[in-house]
Amino acid sequence: MPHHPHPPSVEQAPKRERRKEARPGELLEAALDVFVEKGYAAARVDEVAARAGVSKGTLFLYFPSKEELFKEVIRKNISGLYANWSAEIDCFTDTTAEMLAYALQEWWRLVGSTKMAGICKLMEAEAGNFPE
Repeated sequence: MPHHPHPPSVEQAPKRERRKEARPGELLEAALDVFVEKGYAAARVDEVAARAGVSKGTLFLYFPSKEELFKEVIRKNISGLYANWSAEIDCFTDTTAEMLAYALQEWWRLVGSTKMAGICKLMEAEAGNFPE
């Protein structure tokens, strides 16, 4: 058996290992689709798992509950954008009106014109259930 001094790169890693590393992202992508299509209450974790090509048990290895899955979809797709936007606003040197126009254009480019816009609607609809 040949000895490899370095672990295999992502390109060289067996397909099963690459799949395992990609699985949380695949689950979050599938969850985004299901939550946007059906809303939080009607979304079922077994459908999310099926769309990601895994079992419901596998989904629960990564996300302990439907609520945690929903929160992570928001963190990955929406919440992470705010730190960058805040930094950009802090450094913005043009007028307030130009800053507002820029902020709206960026929101539209990154969120409003994408399927993530549905998450914003869900966040508003579910805010009473998930105040944090």
